[in-house]
Amino acid sequence: MQNINSESDLKAAIIELEARRADQEFFLKEQLHQAYESIKPTNLLTGVVTGAVTKLIFQGASKNPLKKILGSVLMFGVTQLVSRNPEIIKSAGEKFFNLFRSKSARKHLASDPQILS
Repeated sequence: MQNINSESDLKAAIIELEARRADQEFFLKEQLHQAYESIKPTNLLTGVVTGAVTKLIFQGASKNPLKKILGSVLMFGVTQLVSRNPEIIKSAGEKFFNLFRSKSARKHLASDPQILS
């Protein structure tokens, strides 16, 4: 920051500091919201279940210790990803559901001759 020598310099410095405070307040609120979302019980449970299923799919019933370690690391990573980004997982799930729903509707339309005529 520079030296303030006049009233106009003081006003400019105040405006600059108020803008900086507003930016910092916005980012702080955003971080608080993200932290709140990540510790919601639903998000934590979803993350743990998704991580466990991923580990089960990857590792299976393997006796290989390296595969077990990699499965645990993968489970931890997926759990962290899901619990920190629930909105991404939710939107991906909705897209996946809508894809099957639209295919089912098209299949139903194609199989019903009354609808086509």
